[in-house]
Amino acid sequence: MATGAIDTAQVPKALLTGAYTAARRIQMQSFAIDGAAEQIYVLQCIPAGVRLADEPKALPFEERLTAGDLVCTRMDFQGNVLDRMYLRGFGHGTALSVVARAGGGVDLWLDGLARQESYGSEGQAVATTAYVPSTDTAVDCVDTSRVRTWAPSGPQQHYVPAVDTLNRRIAVATRTAAPADRNSYVYKYRLYDFDAAARGKWIPLHTVTRTQAYPQGVATFGDHLYTWTGRGDEDDAWVTTVDWRTGEPVQATLIRREPSDATREPEGIALWTPADGEAAKTRLCLGFGVSHVLPDGTRSDRALTVKYLAGPAEPDLTVHVLVDWTDITLATDVTSGFASRPPRARLISLAGNRLLQLSGMVKCSFADSTSDGIIGTLPAALWPSFDLDVACPRNARTGLAVCRVAVNVNGTLYAEGGTPVNTIDWIQLDNFSTAWA
Repeated sequence: MATGAIDTAQVPKALLTGAYTAARRIQMQSFAIDGAAEQIYVLQCIPAGVRLADEPKALPFEERLTAGDLVCTRMDFQGNVLDRMYLRGFGHGTALSVVARAGGGVDLWLDGLARQESYGSEGQAVATTAYVPSTDTAVDCVDTSRVRTWAPSGPQQHYVPAVDTLNRRIAVATRTAAPADRNSYVYKYRLYDFDAAARGKWIPLHTVTRTQAYPQGVATFGDHLYTWTGRGDEDDAWVTTVDWRTGEPVQATLIRREPSDATREPEGIALWTPADGEAAKTRLCLGFGVSHVLPDGTRSDRALTVKYLAGPAEPDLTVHVLVDWTDITLATDVTSGFASRPPRARLISLAGNRLLQLSGMVKCSFADSTSDGIIGTLPAALWPSFDLDVACPRNARTGLAVCRVAVNVNGTLYAEGGTPVNTIDWIQLDNFSTAWA
């Protein structure tokens, strides 16, 4: 990991879980964090049935989607909706930033001047407007009295801006053409001085080109670009860190579903800058649209979940229980060594690492040197993505007092080393603790 980057390999912590905006049926597109006010701004397409004051009728969702009509909802960190703002003709809302205004309040930075495309719309410019709550009126992207737009790289199919307020930089992703398929989006990322850009002087400081699948957001902090990709139907949410100075990736992390996670889709990535402005406390936040399939086969309302990766000034030595102690299903002829404490397993995170831990004791009789002794099966939520093993105490015989206890990707827990002359009669599992992924 390059110096100054936020470590993306740590276990994400929850900021907001399963919250809802007023547009409950619509997936979040992106979000932004106002760290000083402890508020979250959430961007979505305007849902079906909304009629704004100057519209003759309520419009269907498909028309809102292709027109680039968005709603930005302001929430507190507890998930309470504070107010909202309607934005007409802006774009897809792939990324959102909020920047404090000198006189109070914030400006929104997002894509603007929507262009219809095959699955909605995309903004053809960088746009900014003051956040002004409204109940039935909208700001139109073409209203130059309220909205400023720039296309610093000329005509493009898509512009995606992201602001680093602490270092006064703005990253802009652009795409010149539609991808051959959704696994091969080619974006050019340029980094600019934010204050100069806001005055209309867009001079690139760095330029990086990346090919990626299913882009879901972009953020920039200091010397590093962060991209967020993935789909909702697979466990493929990747955050990739790229060094602006070299253009090379320095870290790529799969943010796996936690066992307790519902169906989720990566939606938005943003910085959480502390109120005191200390760079080392800046957090990287990852957004997910969350839903599940109802008994009738339809999809539930779309909640939003935001998790964060801590900055280097926040060492976390607290034990976080991800899956609490759960009984291990023992194999035939294997029994618990303690009547009051059956063999169990759990998953925790500590100092940014996930650890699989076992507890208890088993009685067995493993004497077949041609096969491993099957202890049992772990709960499905604890099955690892690769085989794990730990040396555990066993009955002492012929100078041996430990055996290797392993678990495979199917959750089978087994012991190695039993032979006819060196039978394993019991195994203590309490010291089984190893990195899990």
